[in-house]
Amino acid sequence: MATINDLQLGGFDDTVVLRLGKNLSGGGEKEDVHIVEHYEVKMSVMQQPAAFTLRLGSSSAAAEIIAKYPPGTQFELHIGPAGHRSQVQSGVVYSRGSPSGHFSQVELRGRDYLAVLYDDEIQSEYTFAEKTYFELTRKVLDIVGLRETGGAFPKFILNFSNDSNRQLISRVATAKPKSAGELVTQIETGATAGAGKVVYQTLKSKVGTRWYDFLQQQYKLAGLFLWATGEGNFVLTRPRADMAPTYKIQRQRGAIQNHGNVVECRFQDDTTNRHSEVIVHGRGGRGKSGRGGIYGHWVDTEMRAYGFANVRTIQDDDVKSNREAEFVARKTIAEERRAGWQLEYTLSGHVTPSVVAKDSTAVWCPDMVCRVDDEELNIHGNYYIEHVTFARGPQTTTTVTLMRPEDLIFADDLFVAPAGTGKKSTKPLDTTAARQALAEKFAAENFGTPAGPTDLIEGLRN
Repeated sequence: MATINDLQLGGFDDTVVLRLGKNLSGGGEKEDVHIVEHYEVKMSVMQQPAAFTLRLGSSSAAAEIIAKYPPGTQFELHIGPAGHRSQVQSGVVYSRGSPSGHFSQVELRGRDYLAVLYDDEIQSEYTFAEKTYFELTRKVLDIVGLRETGGAFPKFILNFSNDSNRQLISRVATAKPKSAGELVTQIETGATAGAGKVVYQTLKSKVGTRWYDFLQQQYKLAGLFLWATGEGNFVLTRPRADMAPTYKIQRQRGAIQNHGNVVECRFQDDTTNRHSEVIVHGRGGRGKSGRGGIYGHWVDTEMRAYGFANVRTIQDDDVKSNREAEFVARKTIAEERRAGWQLEYTLSGHVTPSVVAKDSTAVWCPDMVCRVDDEELNIHGNYYIEHVTFARGPQTTTTVTLMRPEDLIFADDLFVAPAGTGKKSTKPLDTTAARQALAEKFAAENFGTPAGPTDLIEGLRN
């Protein structure tokens, strides 16, 4: 693996190319822009659409720059040397203006192509008979004009895996999840992530609802996320962190100057809105036996270890079994943990030595795993990269937001067998306690037990 000392930050591997031009109707040509004074490009898995800000300045009048780049101008960010360059983000300019009257500066703001889905509202009621979430998403993308062929936009492909996008952006052969899980193309509409049985239903859209919100309402049942790739295509999948790390962040106390590339670190462990246990109640049943009570619960072992005993109770009439109620409780605990536990590093440059490719660098990319060894915070382990911000003004930096892998609960995967078997586990897990113990064991074996602020639960994991 290359080291920071061998890497000249800002060198050829860290070359940035920003391109603008060619409006949405197809007119004009894209060109490299050499008058960028500042940029900020944000990429995320769970916060959509991605956004960018460019500040342009030159000896020309601001009016000339404004006229050259109207709303609808297409944008691209490339990182790396010629011939080995990554297209990190694509998007469209939505706003422009002059941030200061004293200088010939113009600020352009825009979003990736998912913004079309985010802005467009349903104009008439649709009934969808598509069998899977993948087919439903493809249908909605076609309705708003994000088609694979024809239309007012470039070609937009819907992918069910983010593997190729990870490799395209990072420039290295990245690791893949250890377990294949359930193929997104096979997850049927009406199936919840915690359900063992599919309940098929015809979906209807309501006039005035944003298409993005309509899809999000469906995705939350199955734990799916939709985001744009660097080339402007789309990915529909579940975030997964059971993969080997591609990057490494290291902070040592008393280390010599320039030994690492960490500029700043922000950490927060806020338990204000977290609970030691979540209980979910529902109503289910039919026929002569009538409707009976449904119950499920899940424990946050970390909160229990901290000494808290605050319980959250949820009434959810959509759950149809005790197992679904348990999954809702587990998912709620995970959401609270993600919101309360935040780790963020600002790093020099946009590339870093690769862990998986010897003597090479990798561009930072969301939906990947990073190894952290931070002596200052006593945090050690593998962490999921949820958010990446590339910026320059004037220093070139990358800010990565990390999550604990065990907090990425989007599907009830406690019965998923190893990849390639095609079968579910037959191990009897007929109690919540047994399933919770398995979840703890899986997290410890696959992600390691992070030290530092979370080491109080070490004993509970064994």
